[in-house]
This record gives sequence, structure tokens and C-alpha cells, in this order.
Amino acid sequence: MTKKTIKKSGQVGATQFETKIKSDGTAIVRAWRDYRAGVAPTTAQRVWEIASDFGGAKTIFPLLLSVYITYPDASTTKLGTARYMTFPPPDLGSPLSPKNPLFFGIEKLIEIDEQARRLTYISPLGMPVQNYQSVMQVTGEDACRLTWTSTFVPDAGQEGFVDVLAQILASGANQIATALGLT
Repeated sequence: MTKKTIKKSGQVGATQFETKIKSDGTAIVRAWRDYRAGVAPTTAQRVWEIASDFGGAKTIFPLLLSVYITYPDASTTKLGTARYMTFPPPDLGSPLSPKNPLFFGIEKLIEIDEQARRLTYISPLGMPVQNYQSVMQVTGEDACRLTWTSTFVPDAGQEGFVDVLAQILASGANQIATALGLT
């Protein structure tokens, strides 16, 4: 019996998302939000500044209890920077729950392209998945779009985490708008 590809889409606030679990078990979660023009110097630049501040995850996820940053060396390179994050216990209204907990996470920055306004990070530990990679990209010159795409293979019995992650990414994109006063 061949597995079918499962697709879903939805919206959290002004952020849209889609999820797909391919027949090989690979999951793709994509969230995107459009931001209106008008934040100086440009909305696109300000969204990028928040998205690319790898140590500033609390701006995107204000419920974080802690973010600890380690750098690969004493140079000014950002590649290889790791962030260790702890989250509060989930409440009943949260997309995270005792069934889908996320108490801590480790993410490592593996690519940043300032010109293309794109960064890529991996998560080697903390989520109930394997081979996690996430890409954030800001397109546009003033009004802009943030697209946040994650690919991974859910651990056995953790397919529900795909929907949880869609909620997390969408909430993060909305929080950037809140931080910029664009809600």
C-alpha cells in the first residue's frame, strides 16, 4: 500500500501556511506573511533585521524563557552560531501541549545571505523530528513578504508536530509585525 501525500492549509492572524507530508514521510511546512510599507528605513529592511538576528529569537517568540548563544570562534562570522532555547510548559490554548511538547531547542545557523535576505538554520536537537532545516527569506523593497519554510521527517508517531510547527511559524511571523507596530 502506497502512502499518499497529505496537504493542509490555513491561516493564523494575517499569516498563511501550508503543510505537506510527502509519501516518503518528509514534511514541508511553509508560512508566509505580507507586511505593508512604511517602517523606516524600509519595512523589508526592518523585517530582515528581526528575522536575521539569530540571537534575538525572543522578539519573534516572546514566550521563550531563555536564549543562550554560542559563537563558532572569535571572528565576526555568524555562520555556526548556535542558539539554545527553553520554552515554558504549554498551556491548554497553545499549539504545544503535553502531546506535542517543546521544552527546549537547539538551532544552528548554517547560511546567511544579506543580499538575498535569506538565512538557513538546522535543529539538531529538541524537536520530535529528524533532518530539520528551516529557511527564512524576506522579499520586496519596502512592502515585503517573509516566507519561512521548514523541511524535516517527523519521528514515528509525531506527525501531529507538522501542524504544531505551522502554528509556531505563523505566530512568529505575526509577532514580527507586532514588534514593528504593523498589527
